[in-house]
Amino acid sequence: MSDPLAQARYVSIETVRKNGTKATTPVWIAELGDKLVFTTNADTWKVRRIGNDPSVRLASCDARGNNAGEYHPGTARIDEGSRPPDARCNRSGGLSPTRSRC
Repeated sequence: MSDPLAQARYVSIETVRKNGTKATTPVWIAELGDKLVFTTNADTWKVRRIGNDPSVRLASCDARGNNAGEYHPGTARIDEGSRPPDARCNRSGGLSPTRSRC
């Protein structure tokens, strides 16, 4: 993937609340084929917001969510199935391109 977001360790994911306001959250991402993926608990607000409106915007950022790039539009998909076998995970259960086991 040649997308500059794929080179980022973290991205700020901007989702839309039911009232139309934006909410941003930094997430640790990994590249999986031609997709950028992250894991989170199913009961988080970002998952609820994505379930209501899958339109998102992504920008590279640091671990605290300070943007380091401009936002790019995207569409999120909630995958409640098992983790793909070639996805890697970090100590907190999030995906990482560097760790081989959880």
